[in-house]
Amino acid sequence: MTRDAPIPALLDQALADASLALARASALIPTACTAWAPPCICTGGGPDPECLVDGSATVEPDTWALADTIVRLNDLRERAADLLAYVTREAGLVGMREPVETGLGVVQVHRRKDRKEWQHSRWQDDVRAAVVGQTTDGYALLDTATGETRDLAEYLHERLAEAQAVHGAGAPKVTALKALDLDPEDYCTTVRGVFTAEITKPTPATQES
Repeated sequence: MTRDAPIPALLDQALADASLALARASALIPTACTAWAPPCICTGGGPDPECLVDGSATVEPDTWALADTIVRLNDLRERAADLLAYVTREAGLVGMREPVETGLGVVQVHRRKDRKEWQHSRWQDDVRAAVVGQTTDGYALLDTATGETRDLAEYLHERLAEAQAVHGAGAPKVTALKALDLDPEDYCTTVRGVFTAEITKPTPATQES
């Protein structure tokens, strides 16, 4: 997104294009019902076959126009996403951090943390130790066949390691690490990420009966 045109102008153009595309889409939908005789109603699934004008009529939709409209709407979605990212970034750069209430909702801008270069063996080992430590204090594992006992913590540590190996070396869930009193920052490199906007829309007022 560049500054070649002011944001209001870009938004106005996007809205104008959206109105045109939606008008075209709305105009195309009724054409799919022209072969149906009243009192049939055009629905998403089409009317009952008994409502055909002559019992064998078929509808030939304007597939080029439909495809063209789909492309236009998809292009609008991409442009809207670019505009949203650009305006959100600008809001973040000027220091917009506190929630701002508008007539359409409450907006708060955050800056995401990008966590990279995870030290997987370290966090996996600490997770195993945290989980095992919470569940095995004072317990031992008894082999009923031999009568021998084994440290339960050691046994569970091995089984959890096998389970973690199945899942590979994907990044852990930060909230799950914190729940175990583990600091995610101890296991990765953190850099500042992109700005994101959290939008809370007002809940419709409950009408009293």
